[in-house]
Amino acid sequence: MGPDGIRVNALSPGLTMTPGTAPAYERPGALEAREARIPLRRVARPEDMAAALSFLVGPDAAYVHGHELVVDGGLVHTLMPSLTEPAWRPR
Repeated sequence: MGPDGIRVNALSPGLTMTPGTAPAYERPGALEAREARIPLRRVARPEDMAAALSFLVGPDAAYVHGHELVVDGGLVHTLMPSLTEPAWRPR
């Protein structure tokens, strides 16, 4: 698709506070527990995703193609160390 001027990219959002996810944070301590796992120590706002998407579709990313932009406050980098070795070792 690149030769046709079509860029293909993906936005992979992390934990984001929205009206649809708000009930998951209503239990006392739930928000704090999730924020404690995220290196940036906060759940994303929709504006965080909008800003990343705006970059990805805008002129500043004109040479970005075939990329997955993970917008999760660093959470994905905390998941592998939390797995036990047998869970991730190739067999």
